Amino acid sequence: MLPLKVHKYADDVSRAQVKKLLKHVKLSHKVGAYPAELSGGEQQRVAVARALAHNPSIILADEPTGNLDDYSSDMIWTLLKNANEHLGITVVVVTHRIPTNLGIKYRRFNIEEGVVYEAS
Repeated sequence: MLPLKVHKYADDVSRAQVKKLLKHVKLSHKVGAYPAELSGGEQQRVAVARALAHNPSIILADEPTGNLDDYSSDMIWTLLKNANEHLGITVVVVTHRIPTNLGIKYRRFNIEEGVVYEAS
């Protein structure tokens, strides 16, 4: 709820949004858990929920699946894909590994020796 409180959302609106987002990331059962009580994958899913909390127009994600197992990685990619497809959010991801089954149109850029170019 913290990002919503910072943006001065009413408590009832914040609670409803948190409930909806935790359900979306399949963590409703962890509503009272502290970060240290969550696995790495669960923490990443909470981070995606937090990023979605105030309906942004863009999400910038730096290696969102870097240290996750395949199950958690797939879930994070699905959440980001759904944010783009269903909510119209632009998602910019910096990663070393794009999943082969992403199933979404995307543009890929590479950086080599300080030069950015679009890969084909």
